[in-house]
Amino acid sequence: MKKIFESETPENLIKYTSSYLAKIYPGYYRTGSSNFNPMDYWVYGFQMAALNFQTDDTPMELNEALFNDNGNCGYVLKPDILLDPKLGFNPLNTSTMKNKRILEIKIISGQNLPRARDLVKDITDPYVKVSIFGVPSDCYEKKTKSIKDNGVNPIWNHDFKFLINCPELAIVRFSVRDDDVGKDQLIGNFAIRLLSMKSGYRHVRLKNKESKGTLFVGIKIEPVNKNIDLTQIDQIDYV
Repeated sequence: MKKIFESETPENLIKYTSSYLAKIYPGYYRTGSSNFNPMDYWVYGFQMAALNFQTDDTPMELNEALFNDNGNCGYVLKPDILLDPKLGFNPLNTSTMKNKRILEIKIISGQNLPRARDLVKDITDPYVKVSIFGVPSDCYEKKTKSIKDNGVNPIWNHDFKFLINCPELAIVRFSVRDDDVGKDQLIGNFAIRLLSMKSGYRHVRLKNKESKGTLFVGIKIEPVNKNIDLTQIDQIDYV
């Protein structure tokens, strides 16, 4: 597929996948269980991505977020932009995206966060990272400050604002980590399709080995219009 991407236009790829099923495999020479990013292919309409389910990584989180819309079974219908080539959608050209949204997320607080996996005796210094996955122009990553020695009821009250050019293909991930010397340890995370999010105040239940901990967040999603000042949106940080 990497070779095909170099020789074919996005429009031709979407035209092909609108009529034919296609499955993407890892390279035959790979010996490990790491996964490729399925989003790289979903945005062109490729329907199936062969992933190693024994590897708990970001690609598997995205896969779970996508199929949560259907109870983790069967299939999820592609959006119209990938079903009808006449709409002229190009994942590399934001001018072909007609459904832009402003996503505002307020990370308010956390509740009963577990200790990091590898630091059983350590007191948690948690921070929250919000990542957006989708078309290349919608790949963001922002984080809050860390709260010292408080995993029971940390309060951040941190606001994020994102311009989402293609909400039909965007997935939002909340990741809570322990700020530590060296590699920050994962506490828990949760990923969801943007189209499945609803405005309002929500509790986000974190995924971890202990099935413990929640985030309290505020969500606001609104269409882009002439009254919105796009200069107030956070500068893009690509994942």
